[in-house]
Amino acid sequence: MNEEHSWRNRIRLFIVLFTLFCWRRLSREQIENVLESMIHLEYEGKIFLYGVYYLSTVSFIIISAFVFKKIKREFSIKVWPFLAILSSIYVIFLETKSIINSIFYFFLAGASFGVGIPFCLAYFGENTSIENRGRYGGVIFFFTSFMFVVIAIISETYNTQHFMILTLFWMFLSLVLLLALNVKTPFIKQDIANFKSIVTDRRFMLYFIPWVMFCFIDAFEGPVLKNFIMKNFGGDFIVHLLFIETGITAFAIIAAGFLIDYYGRRQILLYGFITLGIAYALVGVVPENSLSWYVYSVINGFALGVFIVTFVFTIWGDLSPSGMKGEYYAVGSLPYFLIVFVQKLLDPYIFVIPVSAAFSFASFFLFLAVWPLFNAPETLPEELLEARRLRSYVEKAKRIREKYAK
Repeated sequence: MNEEHSWRNRIRLFIVLFTLFCWRRLSREQIENVLESMIHLEYEGKIFLYGVYYLSTVSFIIISAFVFKKIKREFSIKVWPFLAILSSIYVIFLETKSIINSIFYFFLAGASFGVGIPFCLAYFGENTSIENRGRYGGVIFFFTSFMFVVIAIISETYNTQHFMILTLFWMFLSLVLLLALNVKTPFIKQDIANFKSIVTDRRFMLYFIPWVMFCFIDAFEGPVLKNFIMKNFGGDFIVHLLFIETGITAFAIIAAGFLIDYYGRRQILLYGFITLGIAYALVGVVPENSLSWYVYSVINGFALGVFIVTFVFTIWGDLSPSGMKGEYYAVGSLPYFLIVFVQKLLDPYIFVIPVSAAFSFASFFLFLAVWPLFNAPETLPEELLEARRLRSYVEKAKRIREKYAK
């Protein structure tokens, strides 16, 4: 691959994923704005609308990966912006305070993202090698996460109507970019993996089970942590901790990509789960000590960065054969995109659980998640790891020889 082609490929990878994940953030901000405007809607009604959005997302992730087998991926990569534009036009020009109109909007917003996920992540997996997939994913999501902050600021600055117009403009720009890129991939193979073959793949499940455990614990513990800190330390302390955690996560996203490409996916994930389990155990034992919350925020921020880069971008591409990456990414990404809905469902019920019991529960299951990883195969080629170890030993030997030669 020549240098010019390499840079063009990197730009395509960046824009394909950058536009997709920015749309997810934009659509979620739109959804929150719509729900806030429906002031008379009860909790059950809001949960129903959230359910429409996330059920639509999950359904179209599965449909895109397992039903649209003969559609060219370059076509599908460009379909989801059309759906995103359609949903943005719909929410601007129609009265979304009507429950029927809101249902249709939530359905369209979820469908657009669901269609894009398998094809965009498959494009990423097929155009990165196993030796650099982690760092590419880390760099792309590192810059994308900064855009999330910008989107949040814009959402707070502008009123709902202006924000939705900006969203529509962004999606038009995204569509133009994707069309200009002229992304080309071959037809999907017809002997494609089916859902059953993926979930019965032992290697896949040994990584998928810990990922599900983490997502569930994160969804379960989030409201508990926020409620406890608010009552005992105040809102300013929450903002301070979030600032620390966000900064550490941003650093961890970029660092994790390089670490998992150098040391291997399995080893870094093990460190992430073990240290996070220790952090939950610490706040479970001394929750009244502010220092324990600082330690927890640092460790949780690092672990979150590692898990996002490894589980969203890297590991499913490693485990899947060429031409079947969309299906593996589709199933592997489902827990990450369902986590917010799980949090919404759990919100009214988890505050009756004692804080110490909740943290002990999280710590126990995080340590339990380590067992499948101990049995999981390393996806980075062993010969590559051995070559790097040998190179490291040679460099150390040279330094020692030079030291004593003097």
